[in-house]
Amino acid sequence: MKYKFETLILLISLFLIAELFGLFSNSNYFSRELPYSITPPEWEPEIAPFSFMVVLIFATLILLFLMRRKANFLLNAWYFLALLICSSIGLASFLPETSALGIALILTIIRLSEPDIYIHNLSEILSYSGVTAIFLPLFTPITILILLLVISVYDFIAVHKTKHMIKLFQQQKSAGILPGILARYRDEVAFLGGGDVVFVMLFSTVMAKFYGIAYALISIYLATITIFLLGVFGERKKFYPAMPFLTSSCLLSFLIANVLK
Repeated sequence: MKYKFETLILLISLFLIAELFGLFSNSNYFSRELPYSITPPEWEPEIAPFSFMVVLIFATLILLFLMRRKANFLLNAWYFLALLICSSIGLASFLPETSALGIALILTIIRLSEPDIYIHNLSEILSYSGVTAIFLPLFTPITILILLLVISVYDFIAVHKTKHMIKLFQQQKSAGILPGILARYRDEVAFLGGGDVVFVMLFSTVMAKFYGIAYALISIYLATITIFLLGVFGERKKFYPAMPFLTSSCLLSFLIANVLK
């Protein structure tokens, strides 16, 4: 097993909480605009997956460059703004905008100044919901599947070939700005990357929008089982690209939805 059983159960529980919260909060944005006059990117639906990949690769290159230059101030400023904006959007789905912004600001300051695993996970989960809300209007079930397939190829290459994802993880961990959820049991800490959580959240929310909540829950259930199996059969201290496996579970839930719908 990659982690102790108790640690793994904590990790998949946090993953499940994040996904259910993201589904709940983003369902409030199905019929309303984003807060703070934020608008989604103006991409044509047909090219949205590829536009997203261009942005992702460009952002990764900038991040790697800043880390190589040890530009800690710029890194922290970037991370602070990203957390603040995305957490605010996540909270504003069910709170007044001013209250959401104030709470997000407090959480972000605490998160970056006094490391605490509970604050870390809370701010991460809120920010994932915000990221999903921004990109939700751009995708249909087909285009989000295309994105997941492209992301899976990228994830595999980044972990097994170029290995820059491993370097990025190690550098972010050292800098104290590691995006992902953490589960601690006694002396062991398990980690799941933020991208793995966000892409499943985006897919399940798109499924809820086009097929209904029940089919979104199926996708979350299958993804949770996938994370569990990766933890059971994975080796300790070995890096795995989770997206190819999660994409398979999302594809299965899409097929189930089309058979049952």
